[in-house]
Amino acid sequence: MLIEVVSKRVSGDGGPIPYRRTGTAGANIPANPYVDGLVAWYSAGAEYVTKDLSDYVSQWNDKSGLGHHFVQATGASQPLWVASAKNGLPGIRFDGSNDCMVAAFALHQPRTEYWVIKQITFAEGDPVTGGGGIITAGFGQQGGTPNLIFGAEVSLAGNGNLAIDTWGVLCGVLNGASSVSRVNNTADVTGNSGSNQPEGISLGGWTTVCSNIEVCEGLVYSVAHNATYRSNMMAWLKSMYATP
Repeated sequence: MLIEVVSKRVSGDGGPIPYRRTGTAGANIPANPYVDGLVAWYSAGAEYVTKDLSDYVSQWNDKSGLGHHFVQATGASQPLWVASAKNGLPGIRFDGSNDCMVAAFALHQPRTEYWVIKQITFAEGDPVTGGGGIITAGFGQQGGTPNLIFGAEVSLAGNGNLAIDTWGVLCGVLNGASSVSRVNNTADVTGNSGSNQPEGISLGGWTTVCSNIEVCEGLVYSVAHNATYRSNMMAWLKSMYATP
């Protein structure tokens, strides 16, 4: 299949964004993510992880170049690298018992995050992503399987559109009264997430409160993406990983 790379400007993005045009329909999807405000980018390729001979991961490197790596020094709490998780691409599996990773750096509101993720199992109250030392700043499992909530000190209404043991794309914007969460192609859930200020990112949970998930990709921004940005980013991730 021929692939043509073109440039397309999105209003307010600060510059042209490369797009990949494939197939006869000419559908445009980003070939790369937006770079303005990008503070962390995680892909699970073997070249981006530090792992032992059993594939347990002690560091998941940040592709943004800013050095905001996920780390886990405790062997028993290290997640497992999976060579082919979704669409032939690798992922990181958290066991739901004590696996978690933290990237500690200054990251407050506003903040936008995207994750390609699978909920392997569901447990009420388990955090999926968090704000470093602030466990509640992100996505969590709550309100009955497979419901996901999102927020800081206050959670937005839940979204049950990511079935257990299926892959999807999550998008969350922490921005006070203008916060947003979205799962796949469902409608935005909006509201006030409160004013808690995250201190970096946690993934998979916190100490012994952990979720049983698998993650292939994550991108985090220090800005609040508008609806156009969110739709384009989710289309890019869904195309790459063949999610709904």
